[in-house]
Amino acid sequence: MKETLQLCLDFLQTVEEPWIRYWLLEDIPKNSAMRKGFKQEILDHPSVQQLIDRCLQWPEPALKRHNDAKHPLHQMQLLLDLGLDRGDKPIQKIANRIMMFQSEEGPFLSQNLIPKHFGGTGEPALSWILCDTPLLLYFLIRAGYGKEPDVQSAIDHLASLVDDNGWRCKGSIPKFHGPGNKADFCPFANLIALKVFSQLPEFHEDEFILDAIDSFFWHWLNTNERKIYLFAMGTHFRRLKYPLVWYDLLNVCHTLSYFPHAHTHPVFAEMLEVITAKQQDSGGFIPESIFMNFKGWSFGQKKIESPMMTWKVYEMLNNLPEKIENS
Repeated sequence: MKETLQLCLDFLQTVEEPWIRYWLLEDIPKNSAMRKGFKQEILDHPSVQQLIDRCLQWPEPALKRHNDAKHPLHQMQLLLDLGLDRGDKPIQKIANRIMMFQSEEGPFLSQNLIPKHFGGTGEPALSWILCDTPLLLYFLIRAGYGKEPDVQSAIDHLASLVDDNGWRCKGSIPKFHGPGNKADFCPFANLIALKVFSQLPEFHEDEFILDAIDSFFWHWLNTNERKIYLFAMGTHFRRLKYPLVWYDLLNVCHTLSYFPHAHTHPVFAEMLEVITAKQQDSGGFIPESIFMNFKGWSFGQKKIESPMMTWKVYEMLNNLPEKIENS
């Protein structure tokens, strides 16, 4: 893994994209002139401005598909990937809008449109379900709002919803239920809930976290037997794709890389091998699948190495301990 990590870095150091240049200076103080220059270049970039404008529409438009990469729910995560944080006014405005819509129980709310056959009304309504509210919480924690009382309340509520196999299909709509067995964990809900706790090291050895992680390993070993809530870990799952929006290999492995419990599991090693085997001679990684609304970005191309995808692989490998790097 150490060689793969170094090759990623060698490739990234050839990249001119301002967000990559910004991240490569992560050990340099944010108030340095060089980092400030790259940050301003990021903020001024027309494509970034488009993302910001869309995210400031929150909680509109109503969320109809949870894999809709053009929805603010996912695009606000991309803004953080590009280097924005609480110190930037657009992130402050987005965070303030999210925190305007919070249930008394703790979860932050989305404008969801749940079809009648899944227990909804078929009309847009403010609600929360476990395939959206963790992403709002994840955004706030990553952006720098993790110590805020309202965010702490949402963290406590999310922890209270876990079962013995991770997070299942639940929400504020009493009759809501996705297309799966009620006793199964929901792969996507489990993934984004673990994303939240990936940022909270104090929880990393708690039993409910270990159980949620083990559910992914069980799914990997049993994916040929049956799908879980229509999710599998087959060919489509294993294609490299960025941004990290849906239930796929890079998104799962990037999330698991934060947890020591995952590091020594043989299934995690298998998953990592699938990813690292796809590294190009240049050191970069090429998307094998793309979100069409990002065709104007370098990670929206399937013929060239993606700096941002390569950065995420680098970030993931950099989380691993020495015992894995030397394996």
